[in-house]
Order: sequence, then C-alpha cells, then structure tokens
Amino acid sequence: MTDLKLRDYQTEGVQFGLERDAILNADDMGLGKTVQAISICVQRKLRRVLVICPATVKINWTREFRAWAPEDQYPSIGYAGGSFVPDTQVVVINYDILDRNLAAVKAKIWDAVILDEAQYIKNPKAKRTKAVLQLTAPVKIALTGTPFVNRPIELWPILNWLGSGIDYMTYARKYCGAYQRKITTYKTVNGRKTPVSRYVLDVTGASNLGELKKNLEPVMIRRLKADVLTELPAKTRQVIELETFRQARAERSMIKKLLGPLLPVGAASESVDEQLSVLQDAPSASFSELAKLRHDTAVAKVPFVLSYLEDCLEAEDKVIVFAHHRDVLEAIQEGLRVPSVLLYGGMTAAKKQKAIDSFQNDPACRVFIGQTQAAGVGITLTAGSHVVFAELDWVPGNIAQAEDRAHRFGQEQKVLVTYLVVDGTVDSLIARSIVTKKVVIDAVYGQN
Repeated sequence: MTDLKLRDYQTEGVQFGLERDAILNADDMGLGKTVQAISICVQRKLRRVLVICPATVKINWTREFRAWAPEDQYPSIGYAGGSFVPDTQVVVINYDILDRNLAAVKAKIWDAVILDEAQYIKNPKAKRTKAVLQLTAPVKIALTGTPFVNRPIELWPILNWLGSGIDYMTYARKYCGAYQRKITTYKTVNGRKTPVSRYVLDVTGASNLGELKKNLEPVMIRRLKADVLTELPAKTRQVIELETFRQARAERSMIKKLLGPLLPVGAASESVDEQLSVLQDAPSASFSELAKLRHDTAVAKVPFVLSYLEDCLEAEDKVIVFAHHRDVLEAIQEGLRVPSVLLYGGMTAAKKQKAIDSFQNDPACRVFIGQTQAAGVGITLTAGSHVVFAELDWVPGNIAQAEDRAHRFGQEQKVLVTYLVVDGTVDSLIARSIVTKKVVIDAVYGQN
C-alpha cells in the first residue's frame, strides 16, 4: 500500500458508506468511485470482498486494491477467468462469466459485494442480473455514474439488490408511469388477415421523479464534476490494464528477448525509460518485428476498446479516441453503435475540418477517432473531456499533444485521460513512464 490520500469529496463518500450497509455511489465518471469503495472495505475491516465488474477493468480492480489497501488486511487478491474462481480474500469477477461460476461464488462467504458499473444489471430478465440478485453480504456497494441510462425502470434491479424493499410493480406504477398498453398484430386465417390483440405492461415512462429522488437520498450519494471542480487537477490520467491474449503474449515474448537482464520491470520510472530506450535502439530487423507485433496487439485489442467505450458512452455525451494504425481506427469506428467521425493522415483539409466541426457542433456525433500524430496537433476537440488511447505513441510529447486537443482554452470540464494497455507490452511501459514521472506538460493550464 502506497501513501495515497483521498480528496475531500472522496472522504465524504467513504463516510457515507461507513454509516450504511448498502449504498449506491453514483458519482460522475472519473471521480474515483473505485478508491472510495476500497476505502470503505479497509476502514470497516472487511476481510472477504467480491467485486463484480466489466471485463475491461478486472485487472485494474486488483491493482487498485493493492495500491489502496494494506497487504496484511488483504494478503491475497485475484481475479476469476473462464471457469476458475481463485480462493483469495478479494475476488474480482466480470459480469460475463458470473452466471456460469455462480455456484463457486455462492459457496464462499463474503463480507462485502461491490458492483462496479452497476447499470449492467438494469435488465431484470438478463442472466447477469438474475445471478447478481442471488448474491448477498453484510455490506453491499453499487457503483455507477449512470443510475439509469434511459428511464427510471433501469434503476429498480440495483435498488432491489441493495434491499430497498419496494417490489417491481409498485416501483413501476409509482415512478415509471406503468400502464397496460394494447398491442394488435395480425394473423392470416382462411386467407384473411385477422387482428389479434393483447395487453403488455409499458414501463418506459417516468413519473413522480421528485419523490423518487427524495427516496434515494438515504442510499445514494452523487457528485458531478462541476460540484468538485476545485478539488480536481486540470487533467487526470489513469492506466486501465486489460486481460492478456495471444497477440499480446507474442509481443511480451519479443520484449523479454530484447531486454534480457533488464527484466523484470522495476517500479522506478528510470528503469522503465531505460527499457524503452533499449527497445527503440534494437537492430532494425528486431525493431521491425516488434512493430509488427505491436500492430497485431492493437488490432486484437479493438473488442476490449469497444467494450470500454460502450461503458463510457453510457455516462458521457462525447469521447475522444486516439490510435496509431489506420486499420485499428477504422475497426473502432466500424464497431461503434453511435455516430462518430474519423481523422487520419492523408485526408484532405476539408474532410478533416468537417470531422472536427461535426464532433464539436453536432450533439448526435459522440465519438472522435483520430490518428495520434495526424489529429494530435493544431485542432480543438473541447466538446469532449474524456480522451482514450487505444494505442500509445513511442514519443510522450506526441501523446501530450493529443491529450491537449481536449485540454485547452474553451474546455469547461476537467479532462480525464485513459490509457488502455496490456501488462508487459510496449504500451504499458510508455503509460507507466508517463504516469509515474508526470512528464506530460499541459501547455494551457500548466503542469498537474
């Protein structure tokens, strides 16, 4: 455990959790819901903790626990994968595999269960929701920056899990304007179309929201970025480590071969910089092979990037994404379910400006996807305040320039920068160097 310190509003969030056995922390994305939840577990001296989260942040949860919790309180921290659930004091498992591992999870006694991105259980009929609703513990913590994404009915499963005591029908009638809606379909009988009517419960509305908000006060704490701007640095950086996969393992093997005695990686940024220097100075044939492996890793990483972006877009209106390879950029755009624009080298000036204007001015355009060097200088992207790197450039200065497309005059929000990396790859070394040394100079607002 390092000497880390909570911000004042985070301390308030922890105190809120210390006074209740079930809470919903609905702070804005980037305000540190994870560290608040961990601190609650630490201060309540809870010994066995289950964390359920999206796959993209599973490893990050284990890292955060190691950073914020005393080792003697949590000597063993592990994450589940496939059909394997570790026998550790802290277990991190993703929603996608919870259902098939439910028996093993339920066989353990938990002091606390934490739901990260709790909106994942918004659908009562989904397997993941049914699985979560079977889990109980003396302390329950739900985390989500979007308590309901589209309509109030999506909040009910979370409240039900937290033990609100309000049944589905009562909640639907009170807060969702529930009513019986007539649906008419037609079937053909003896060559003639015959109407067939049935009634379904429509729960897509919203009603008595003032009362709902008041009833949430005992269990929910929510702060927006605007509420705590004075406590936030102008720019916050976070490294999200993804689960490894075949292409990343090939890249890591090549790195080990080139670095030799310089491994394992030390915590000091100087050690990381030395390793990066050795990799960049490798013989041309080896460097070319490493470059190809980095490209293979980036392509294979796209589904993980899309999963992370999907979570971001539930909480934020607009997101900026940077990558290096054009096929990676195009794959990200192809996989998105929302309108986006693409900017890469070789486009005409008119097309580039059209992409920028669309992101800046069109509310429907929610994602800007840019090539780090082509889109990293001379443009303004202040319509978004969350910058996500699917790939990292060798040169930290190029990364800094790209970050500052959002972090510049005209930006009314604090900027969150996320590096999506796989441990042991070149990108993870670059990210560690940047975050550890804080080498990125914020040209407009000064250094963080």
